[in-house]
Amino acid sequence: MKSNPLQFALRETQAAGRSRYTWIALGLVIALLTVSGPYDTFESLGLGPRFAYWASMVLACYFVGRVATRFFLESLRDAIPQRWPRAVISTVVAALPVTAIVIMVNGLAHDRLAPSDALTLWVDTTLVTLVVVIAFVSMDDFVSLRRPSSVAPPAAAPRAHHRSSNASPCRNAASSSP
Repeated sequence: MKSNPLQFALRETQAAGRSRYTWIALGLVIALLTVSGPYDTFESLGLGPRFAYWASMVLACYFVGRVATRFFLESLRDAIPQRWPRAVISTVVAALPVTAIVIMVNGLAHDRLAPSDALTLWVDTTLVTLVVVIAFVSMDDFVSLRRPSSVAPPAAAPRAHHRSSNASPCRNAASSSP
């Protein structure tokens, strides 16, 4: 029974959420963004609010973006069988809910919502999402190359050569004795 794309996306995201490597990577990204303070967050936010800003931004964007991207990758599988074009189109579409999160978090952090900035945010978010998706698709490809495609069956034991294909070794020994 084939699961639908949303179930698949949720299952994959849930598995990623259980991985300590996911949490380590997310923690490192949050720490890096908190310390470096890109997009004027270093100047406009103190350390605590900057950490809260980047933690909420990274976590919300990662999980929503992952669900959306996996959903569109699976939904478009039959229409676009080639993996990379499907990944690019999925990224462009998945960047829409991620952009909505960026607008909301920015609105909460800076006490303003700027719908006029939505197009610029969408382009920026699409580029960042594309980098993340390319990394994940590349890692999936790398892992699938390293994983054996199937377990090889055990090698059959060599068979003794017999004069007759249905003769047993005992019968052959008995018939060859004087």
